[in-house]
Amino acid sequence: FDTKTIDITYASNEGAAGMQGAIDRLCERAEAAVAGGYNIIILSDRQLGPDRIAIPALLATAAVHHHLIRKGLRTSVGLVVESGEPREVHHFCCLAGYGAEAINPYLAFDTLLDMHKRGELPAEVDANEVV
Repeated sequence: FDTKTIDITYASNEGAAGMQGAIDRLCERAEAAVAGGYNIIILSDRQLGPDRIAIPALLATAAVHHHLIRKGLRTSVGLVVESGEPREVHHFCCLAGYGAEAINPYLAFDTLLDMHKRGELPAEVDANEVV
């Protein structure tokens, strides 16, 4: 499998008004990735920070999913969401319903591991079992 990670963040100086342009660029990058032979696209918000705003994961996923459908490319690629947003069952269900085949909720994993390290989870539970 050939995997392409696409950043779903954009420059914070673009503000809220810049989101539509960021979504358009995201869809163009996803289309180019499929045209380039990638069959798994990872939509990632890991670049989020003081200078980067994340497109909400559900919005990014739905935008790419529907863009690729319109272009006749959706069945050629799997979408993976790598985001700090999903933390409840409903979040995962919505992402799956809008096109994500897999979800890496890295912040939820990191939080659980931190709780385990601080002794906030049962001691008999191994760190690998936590995540």
